[in-house]
Amino acid sequence: MDKTTNVSFRINSKLKNDADRLFAELGLNMTSAINMFIRQSVRDKEIPFKPSAYDWSAHENSSHIPNAETLDAMREIEDMISGKAQENAMNDKEFDNFINKMVK
Repeated sequence: MDKTTNVSFRINSKLKNDADRLFAELGLNMTSAINMFIRQSVRDKEIPFKPSAYDWSAHENSSHIPNAETLDAMREIEDMISGKAQENAMNDKEFDNFINKMVK
């Protein structure tokens, strides 16, 4: 077995507790999770996620993972851009009728 070494670092106690709960749900402990992160970083020669300057802490209850409705909207936009959505698109007259019904 490879020789191991201890690493010590400081972390916000709430963040640590949240991470401990998450890792436990995943069947991991903090050491295993950190080892996974470091192994993947070294193997791929990059951080295994995209760092962002966005302040997520200001939105504690939000998530950057899109829900099903958002994913559907994203796929629809991709289809529109690629031209796939043209066959199902409304023509100008159909669109005007639709808007008129909505306004009534």
